[in-house]
Amino acid sequence: MNKILNYVTTHLLDSEGVINVIINVGLIATFISIFFFTYASGVEEQIVKSQAKIMVNDMLQTINPLLDDKIKESINNYKMKDMTKEDTEALNNNNKLINSGYSILIIVFAVTQIVGLLLSMYFKHNYYHIILINIIVLVFVGLTEYTFLNLIGKSYISVDTNFIKWKILSSIRKKLIYRDNSEVSSNWNNMPE
Repeated sequence: MNKILNYVTTHLLDSEGVINVIINVGLIATFISIFFFTYASGVEEQIVKSQAKIMVNDMLQTINPLLDDKIKESINNYKMKDMTKEDTEALNNNNKLINSGYSILIIVFAVTQIVGLLLSMYFKHNYYHIILINIIVLVFVGLTEYTFLNLIGKSYISVDTNFIKWKILSSIRKKLIYRDNSEVSSNWNNMPE
C-alpha cells in the first residue's frame, strides 16, 4: 500500500491532491445521493408525468377519429383494476433501496473522511483547510446540479411520441386486426423496433 501511495504522490498528484480527491469523492457521492433521494427523484417524477401527458394527448389526437361510438362507450365503461397493492409494493421496494443506499453512503462517506484525515496527519496537511476547499467545490457542484435539473432537465422532452404512436398502432394492427403478420403492409414493418 505504501508503494502505491508513494507512486501516486510522486508521479500523478502530490499528497494534498490525493487527499483532496478522496475527500471530494466522499462528499460529492454523498451529496448526489441525498440530492437524488430528496429532490431530484420528485422532479423526475414530475418530468415523467408531464411527458406521459404529452404522449397520451398526441396519441389521442391520432386514435380518437378512428374510434366509433361503440368503442368509445366501451372505453368509457372500462373499470380500471385497483393498483393499491402494486403501488404499495413499489413504495416498499423504493424504501428498501433508499435505506440500503443510505447505509452504503454512510460507509463510503466515513471511509473517505477517515482516510483523508489519516493521510492529512501522515503528510502533515491541514485537514480542515482541505475540507473547507472541498465544501466550496461541493456548493458549486450542488448549484450546478440544481440549476441544470430545473432549467434544462424539466424542459427537455425525451419521449418520442411518433415512435410510441407507431408502436401502439402497429401492435393493435398486428394483434387485433391482422392475426397473420403477412397481411401487414410493408410500411408498418419498416419502422424501428
